[in-house]
Amino acid sequence: MGAVILDGVTVGENSIVAPGSVVYDSLPPDTIVMGNPARPLRRRRAPTSTTAAQRELAAQTPNEEVSAETTVAAVNAAHQDLGVQQVIRTYLEETHYAAFGPGKLGDDDSLFDHQVIDSIGLVGLISMIEQRFGIEFADEDLVPEKLSTVSGLASIVNDKK
Repeated sequence: MGAVILDGVTVGENSIVAPGSVVYDSLPPDTIVMGNPARPLRRRRAPTSTTAAQRELAAQTPNEEVSAETTVAAVNAAHQDLGVQQVIRTYLEETHYAAFGPGKLGDDDSLFDHQVIDSIGLVGLISMIEQRFGIEFADEDLVPEKLSTVSGLASIVNDKK
């Protein structure tokens, strides 16, 4: 949205250019940039479970081409081991630049108070959760006490599973 990428500049695979940024120099893969001129904010974490799942599939089917559907299924199976809270944290880190950990956000901190998400961001988060976990949020789930923290969102998912 409103980003400008100058002629001759390439944006590396899986890179993100923030809205309104002006990119003067080519970007390496997995880089998040912002500003005018665009400056790196951080590197995106490579999805290690995806890579492991793809390697495992390649080992199982060395002479066959692996379809996108098969890869997605393998990745989803690999992610089953991740906890609900970790899946939510990873989504927020990758899409909303949130930082979790000691001295940063915790699972019980309000995502709204810390300006991690707004109402539009919440819609995207709920959509991801519904698709990822195969659940549907009910009207009684849509209250700030349940939706404002990673712990609250995880409890909704766990209650529905």
